[in-house]
Amino acid sequence: MTAAHAGAEFSDAGREFPCVEPATAADEIPVYLAAGSERVFGILTRPSGSPNGTAVLCLHDAQNLTPYRNRVYTRLCREVAGAGYAAFRMDFHGTGDSSGILVDRGVSGQTMVDVDVAVRWLTEQGAQHVAVVAPCWGSLVALVAAARHEAISSLYLIAPPLGLLETGASVTVVRSRHEKLTRALLHVFRPQVLRLLLTEPRYRKWIFGRVRRRVSRGVSSRFGRDRSMRLAEDHVTVSAQNVITPLVRRGVPIHALFGERDPLYLDLLKQGPVRWLQTAAQIMDMVVTPVTVHGLTTLRAQDLAIQFVKDCLARDAEGVAPSASVRDGAGLLLDD
Repeated sequence: MTAAHAGAEFSDAGREFPCVEPATAADEIPVYLAAGSERVFGILTRPSGSPNGTAVLCLHDAQNLTPYRNRVYTRLCREVAGAGYAAFRMDFHGTGDSSGILVDRGVSGQTMVDVDVAVRWLTEQGAQHVAVVAPCWGSLVALVAAARHEAISSLYLIAPPLGLLETGASVTVVRSRHEKLTRALLHVFRPQVLRLLLTEPRYRKWIFGRVRRRVSRGVSSRFGRDRSMRLAEDHVTVSAQNVITPLVRRGVPIHALFGERDPLYLDLLKQGPVRWLQTAAQIMDMVVTPVTVHGLTTLRAQDLAIQFVKDCLARDAEGVAPSASVRDGAGLLLDD
């Protein structure tokens, strides 16, 4: 495993992502995929450059939906599509425009069905390889999915909670209603939030909209159909060795980006030597930047994350040429 400190640039010499014209909304189509009893929504960005056989699957953190914060996924998908990648940004069940209720953030049950369906669909459309981009909790979903699907050939993780893999415990902390209410009130009564609520009508409308959706989902999960089934399906324990061993065997590169002050990175450092990280040393590299990237809350962090993914894609693609089936085949990933 390699760990490097980086500023604005991540590329090694000769490994920069090509400077091309990005795709546009004209190259995108909305997609609904049947995922068990749910329907998963996503946006497919078709390659505007010569297709290279790789699809980039963007998973979110169950809080910032399909476009992600400040449309960072929209930018990323369109920029990589200009270089020949297909890109698919999706909503998990119970988020965004997908159906269902996301009861908690686990990494099995319906959550994995969502990703299974997306990966299979991308390969059916002509993708030979799937590269997965994911932040925070989505990184854990991506790691588990990569262990299950040989089509997933690389992972690009933004501030992943890697420390949770070592514990083998549940990746989801189920908080009581009292804890959730306390956290919400502490956030609302922060001075900057109060100021925005009082002075910015659009922010006030956005906050009230979120509260309304949360209350609606809470009522549905409490009184809706199949509640007990959903609770059971969305909870799992994770074994780090079971997740990492298949990736090491297949040589799936894992690229992780951290800010040096990210809480999840500091937690990982506190753990000291981690056995599974030693196992993953030959396939994993970590880049640590002075910019806080957890949550991608700043424009600087968003720009860094996009550049990080693009540069790692370029590095992983060296020496890999699309086959004739990619150039000449049919499917939504290719231009008509």
